[in-house]
Amino acid sequence: MKHLILPALAAASLFVPGAAARGDTARLTITVHGYSDANAVIELGLFADQAGWDEDRALRDIRVVADGSSVDIVIEDVEPGVYGIKLFHDADNDGELDFNRFGIPQEDYAFSNNARGRFGPARWENARFTVEAGENSHRIELN
Repeated sequence: MKHLILPALAAASLFVPGAAARGDTARLTITVHGYSDANAVIELGLFADQAGWDEDRALRDIRVVADGSSVDIVIEDVEPGVYGIKLFHDADNDGELDFNRFGIPQEDYAFSNNARGRFGPARWENARFTVEAGENSHRIELN
């Protein structure tokens, strides 16, 4: 009887909410190119919807020090869905994108899908992309 209970419990755990969902998350690798500093600090925001995008409320904020001419930023345990990315090269390491007195960015920046903004950040519709369960990759060139 003991030999039947353990396999039954193991099989039942597959139907517990959340148990199977853990295997349905994604891994997102973002490759960033286009910065000139070999020890560049890259600030990245991952956004889950247009409201967060418009209000600059990132789902995840990530800061990495790049070495070399490109860097791979890996984000684990991402729920499948639609996302957008804003990032910049923090040349002065102050944690903020710097602007001149006319509002023009003074540090290199970019958006997912290499979307471009006109007099401001790229629009959500142009920057959003889909993340599916499993491995995902996205390449971004800094402006």
